[in-house]
Amino acid sequence: MFSYYGSKGRFIDYYPKPIYDTIIEPFAGSAKYSCAYPEKKVILIDKFQHVVNAWQAILSASKEDIEALVQPAPYENFLKYCKDENQKSLYAFITTFAANSTRCSSSKYVERVFRACKARMLANVELIKHWECSKGNYTDAPDIEATWFLDGPYQFGGEHYNCSNKKINFNHLREWALSRKGQIIICENTRAQWIEITPFAKNWGLAGKRSVEGYWTNMGYVTKNNQTVLDLMAA
Repeated sequence: MFSYYGSKGRFIDYYPKPIYDTIIEPFAGSAKYSCAYPEKKVILIDKFQHVVNAWQAILSASKEDIEALVQPAPYENFLKYCKDENQKSLYAFITTFAANSTRCSSSKYVERVFRACKARMLANVELIKHWECSKGNYTDAPDIEATWFLDGPYQFGGEHYNCSNKKINFNHLREWALSRKGQIIICENTRAQWIEITPFAKNWGLAGKRSVEGYWTNMGYVTKNNQTVLDLMAA
């Protein structure tokens, strides 16, 4: 629904479809994978309070509430448009590209970003009332059978998040991730050393840094569009 650093929006069709009725994202961010399947039961968890606040603002909003959101001018302080802390966090994410911290003023890109985010929220806000979002560590996720989409800070490149890779024990994350029940999809780039990643797309990150996106799964490397990841790399 909103722009966030490391978002998987342009890669969603490359990942397998969820085969369970419940999707769990223990590193929620903007939850682009879950957003592709709004009808599913979705459980979002994130350590960053402002991400949780933004999702709470969306999940508690009506279509009329979203319509009432005011687009600030470039570089304008948007606090006067916010009725509470949840909306303040939401505005921080919908007034610039890929914000990873809370701010009080919009960016020069506000018109483009705000318009796109508002349109997505209007199209989906009534479809996701059954979703849940809470603050916590990945280990706080319920131990249930589900489709697990794990898109945490990458081992190499994940230092830019407010809750960065510096506080992640990747050996523990691997052990925990592989013990989940159901369908497991782990996002990483091919530099990762904690899990073997199958590549599917070249990507350009911050400061023009190039990386190769990929994922590990326990249930077959077939994308949403029924392509294999090898087909994608060969294209």
